[in-house]
Amino acid sequence: MEEKMQINKRKKNCFFKKFTVKDIVFLAIISAVMLLTCGVMPLALGLPFFGMPQLFTVIQTALFMAIALEKVQKQGSLFLVALFSGFFFIMMNPVVFIGNIIISIVLELLVFLIFGGFKKPTAVFIATALYVPLSLPFGFLYHFLINKQSALFIVKDKPIIAVLISLLVLVLSCFATWAGMKIAKELKKNGVLRREREE
Repeated sequence: MEEKMQINKRKKNCFFKKFTVKDIVFLAIISAVMLLTCGVMPLALGLPFFGMPQLFTVIQTALFMAIALEKVQKQGSLFLVALFSGFFFIMMNPVVFIGNIIISIVLELLVFLIFGGFKKPTAVFIATALYVPLSLPFGFLYHFLINKQSALFIVKDKPIIAVLISLLVLVLSCFATWAGMKIAKELKKNGVLRREREE
């Protein structure tokens, strides 16, 4: 009996839980839908303001990410969504793919260390709400290393706009995360969305 309890305890403390085929398929579908709704991003690339791609895609990303994490509350779900959605960027912009993967790993570790997983709504909210905003400093750091003058020009030329856009991205991310969790809750209440908890 004691040995069984220890095995269960080890399973509970395991970082990655076993994903079912249903989990993987759902996360892949939600990633594809998220990508389709983010199709407006190319329109933002030509605008000479810091954080415009994030501003154009933050609502869709946070909304669907929140639904995904509410449905599949297992450690590694955020990483899988970042991985699936990142496949689109491998050929176009590998930096975006690498950035998303790094951010997802950082948030996965943060959630695991503080909350022990995505079982708590607070964990889902924090991880989702920070996912897109964290790409702002990562993107700036990359461009700073590749082209220091260009990166500094975008921020220094219009510093107030850069700060306002960054704050707006954070606010919109929090709002979209809340909305996504609310939608997921309603879908679960109606039996459309069944929660897959950590085992």
